[in-house]
Amino acid sequence: MPILASFSAGPLRVYGLVRRRSFGGAISYLVVAGGGGADAVGGAGGGGYIAGTSNTYSGLVLTIEVGGGGSAGFSGSNSYIRSSSDGNATMNVESMGGGGGGLNNGFSGSGINGGSGGGAKGGDGDTVLPGGNATPGQGNNGGSCRLSPGFGRNNGGGGGAGSVGGNGRGNSEGGAPTNGAPGVGGSGIANPISGTPVTYSAGGIGAGAGTSPGIAGPALTGRGADASGNPGVGVSRAGGSGVVFIRAANGSVATTTGSPILLSNGDGNTVFRFSGSGTITFQ
Repeated sequence: MPILASFSAGPLRVYGLVRRRSFGGAISYLVVAGGGGADAVGGAGGGGYIAGTSNTYSGLVLTIEVGGGGSAGFSGSNSYIRSSSDGNATMNVESMGGGGGGLNNGFSGSGINGGSGGGAKGGDGDTVLPGGNATPGQGNNGGSCRLSPGFGRNNGGGGGAGSVGGNGRGNSEGGAPTNGAPGVGGSGIANPISGTPVTYSAGGIGAGAGTSPGIAGPALTGRGADASGNPGVGVSRAGGSGVVFIRAANGSVATTTGSPILLSNGDGNTVFRFSGSGTITFQ
């Protein structure tokens, strides 16, 4: 999938001469936004997922922001890595918060757009409503939902970074009231940047015609929340907060702020895990 990032060199002028700043080693990064929130109907979308590499240079300062998970029916917050514009290079990598699931507000509704889209809430009669749209290159769309008369609704699942959310199927579809099913959440993507593969940006499960407990998204995963229970009896579930990783050669970083967690797997690199705002300066 395409990477929404830019990094370009530019000249540094000193006393009328043009001198290019020397570039250091490459870094790897993972930027995961906060997952969307859900209540009793549509599953929420996973936070936007971007992984890639860029070059660094001495004096480069990167600013990091990590998005939180959304509350019921609302999208998660964005995460990003940005450099200050100093005339030498620019970097801007921003992942979008996961879309919230369709709200339990007495009306039918499409899922919310986001990094991955949220799942839809059922319509009236045989109305089919779409899930939320994903941000290109960051995730997948949420699942649609249908309400078949007389048999209750099953709501759409949230999209994930690895696949689209499942469509909710009305309980009367297939010729029997037991054949319906809520939409499953879209799969996430397992990334080993921390040293052990961890799945990020999965979508949440839509609520069915029967009760379901609903699950909040775990912290630092960008997972969309599962919807909980029948309309009218469910409770709100928040999406999982996002996370930002930067993997750089040992000794290449001068200072950090924001107290990132340092991880090392013995391969000559250090991984900086940010769970909130911070900066990283290269030497």
